[in-house]
Amino acid sequence: MATTEIPVVRPDLRSSPRRVGRAALPSPGTLAAALVYVVAAFVILWPYLVHPTAVHIRRNEGDEYMFEWLLSVTAQSVTHLHNPLFSATVNAPMGINLAANTGIIPLGIVFTPVTLLFGAAVSFGWILLGNLIATALVWRWFLGRQLPASGSRAWRSLLVGFGGLALAFGPGMISHTLSHPNLTAQWLLPVIVDRVLRMREGERLVRHGIVLGLLVTVQAFLSEELLFITALTLVVFMLCYAAQRPKQAWAQVPALARGIAVAVAVAGVLLAYPLWFQFAGPQSYPRIPDLPATHAADLKSFLLAPAQSILGDPPVTRLYSPNYTEQESFLGWPLLVLTLLIALWRAWRDMVVRTCAMCVAVLAVLSWGPVPAFAKHSLGFHGLWYYIEALPGFTDALPVRIALSVFPFMIVMALRNLLSAEREHVAIRGVAGIATMAAMVPLIATPVAVADRDQIPQWVTSGEWQQCAGNGTVVTVPLVTDAYREPLRWVAQTRGALRIPQMPLFVPGPDGVATVGPVPRPTSELLARVDASGDVPAVMPKDEARLAADLAYWNAGCVAVMPDAAHPQQDQQMLTELFGRPGTLQGGVWTWKVGSDS
Repeated sequence: MATTEIPVVRPDLRSSPRRVGRAALPSPGTLAAALVYVVAAFVILWPYLVHPTAVHIRRNEGDEYMFEWLLSVTAQSVTHLHNPLFSATVNAPMGINLAANTGIIPLGIVFTPVTLLFGAAVSFGWILLGNLIATALVWRWFLGRQLPASGSRAWRSLLVGFGGLALAFGPGMISHTLSHPNLTAQWLLPVIVDRVLRMREGERLVRHGIVLGLLVTVQAFLSEELLFITALTLVVFMLCYAAQRPKQAWAQVPALARGIAVAVAVAGVLLAYPLWFQFAGPQSYPRIPDLPATHAADLKSFLLAPAQSILGDPPVTRLYSPNYTEQESFLGWPLLVLTLLIALWRAWRDMVVRTCAMCVAVLAVLSWGPVPAFAKHSLGFHGLWYYIEALPGFTDALPVRIALSVFPFMIVMALRNLLSAEREHVAIRGVAGIATMAAMVPLIATPVAVADRDQIPQWVTSGEWQQCAGNGTVVTVPLVTDAYREPLRWVAQTRGALRIPQMPLFVPGPDGVATVGPVPRPTSELLARVDASGDVPAVMPKDEARLAADLAYWNAGCVAVMPDAAHPQQDQQMLTELFGRPGTLQGGVWTWKVGSDS
């Protein structure tokens, strides 16, 4: 049957939970789906969850250590009533503006007891697990509200359950499960979309607006970028709908405008100080470096299965993605073919399928970035992103992540096709089901790969470091960089008591554009060269003078050679030459107390 209008969203009473008095009990279908989601999440993460303090996620341990540091910092902010938007534990002496960088403050607050009792690594693992399960459950709820109430109850329940599983364990979610808990915390996004769509009814607009404003506020603290992508997706969807039904769309504008105005007012009040702190507080910056060209989706990536899947080829996928965590566009050619066939078969008579197909096309083109490329070869023309990248929001977004919104539209198209096929000939139902399953097989996720963590030395765990550092910072050799983040584990282990220079997060640069970490000091550059090459140059008087100036700038109390450094013996030799005295071996770490002659 042809669909001529996007239906007004109302609860599906048939799938509503049974009520006992004033309490609602989940239906058997909901319980069964929740069990499947829990098992699937454990299958993906069990290698890490078994021993979270002994292993790290192999392909992205750097970001894992950063988030463990963030969780420890947030826990200390809660217990000591510090400002959670700023941290002085890293990047001494300037500190880091956490409001202007990646953060998961709401989750850090909720998991503060776990972090304090068991450590940040345990909190990190359970957050990743909870994100997968919660996102699957909320997507199932959303699909239950949005899919038409047609066909048998059991068939529809099965489809919405499958949809939740697919959307929570798809390429984007699983690739970001490699140490990006902020980007897998997508459980509020379907609720935000549902609340906006419900405003079209024109009823309870103040209530919907207040709830939407609260949801937006929480999501802004989880990930502003996901919030922007969701808003962009809604705009694209509404424009595609309006292009086909201009009169109906125009009639819904007043209700949407009133509801969204209330939401903006509520979120504006709640986010006023955090936004001021982000853009005008200490260590804030006007804009990030130009990253779209290096973080765009290669067209070939859409044809491949992601690395973290049963048919994925990690070395190949790495060639066509910025890194292993940015594989949102790896949807596989079978799903692309299925989507094209559904569009050709259903779009002419189902407006929702037609609108979803249009959204897939627009969002995919956006994800290509300013200069589209296939197999890393430029196609020689400007992409849609090129013409809008100067607009607010786009300047701080990564095009490849727009592909996060492509996959849900594909799944909705597949589910509507399966619902419609149930009313048709048995052969059509069979073909539709087999084709859908075949298209999803390449995307079946595999458990995360882990590797053993280096043991944190006794010098840190026992508190010996305090005797060396005093009230100053600990200058690690090498210092923390974007490629080497082991020192962050020391900070997290001590719950922020141990402070270090540098930090590979956005800070104000000399030209007004943010830089990843501060401009390196002469001593940090010298020590980095020694550790990378293993060559120890002769010490010049200028090197000693620079060392004294840099140590004073960092408010250094102690210098320590990292046991897992690339060339720790050469690092030790270099520091001995610079200080003019040998270091002291304490708790497995060679140290030099600043200002001490012994």
